[in-house]
Amino acid sequence: MPNPYDLVPIWTVFLITIALALLASELGYRLGTWWQKRTTQTKDPSLGAMVGASLGLVAFLLAFVTGISEGRYDRRRALVLQEANAIGTTELRARYLPKPFAGESRALLREYVDVRLAPTVDPSTLNASIIRSEQIHAELWADVQALAPDLESSPLFALYVDALNYMIDTHGERSAAVTARVPATLLIVVYIIALLAMTLVGFSNSYEQRRSGVALIIFLLIFATVFTLIIDLDRPSEGFLQVSQQPMLDLQKSLAK
Repeated sequence: MPNPYDLVPIWTVFLITIALALLASELGYRLGTWWQKRTTQTKDPSLGAMVGASLGLVAFLLAFVTGISEGRYDRRRALVLQEANAIGTTELRARYLPKPFAGESRALLREYVDVRLAPTVDPSTLNASIIRSEQIHAELWADVQALAPDLESSPLFALYVDALNYMIDTHGERSAAVTARVPATLLIVVYIIALLAMTLVGFSNSYEQRRSGVALIIFLLIFATVFTLIIDLDRPSEGFLQVSQQPMLDLQKSLAK
């Protein structure tokens, strides 16, 4: 299931976050002003401590979620290199297969690289790319089954089978990494807690009868930037921080020669 934050562009997430945080702060300020008119109670000395604790909790949660999204981003990046190496090794070992299997296997592997790179150009082709990749797996494995009776004792054939099996496993790992996202529930909870903390900040400011607009704006920009960074890292197919496909592009050029 898609993440709810995928429904809007990255820059929209940034603007919406600032707007909602400002609204929460203003709501807290007005709520505090209204509360002071209804009661004669002065500012609770513990209110400042509660504000500090709330902001500290928000900072901890943002760091925690950033760590999760960054880890998954690094995993996707490592798998690109891993898959490129797996395909390259399989193609090299396919050259030792008897004709016509060597030529057929190498042609399928060249197509396989193109298919795996297609979603980086057009994300809407992701499902079609996975389906065609699995079809190529089946075709390559069918060749293995056809050759097995004659080459079962060949060490070179065993190396090819091992490389092909590793390539197929890497495909599964990379496909799983694309769908592994930060849970939407966790993002929503962090968002709500941050907005409640901003409400508490506005409530506390109402007792001072003044607000530091510059400090508030800077704080909101920091929060919105960090949250937008989390969303960007968590989007595998779009955004400002995309996983480099250079290892696969280099392999594509190498196999085309």
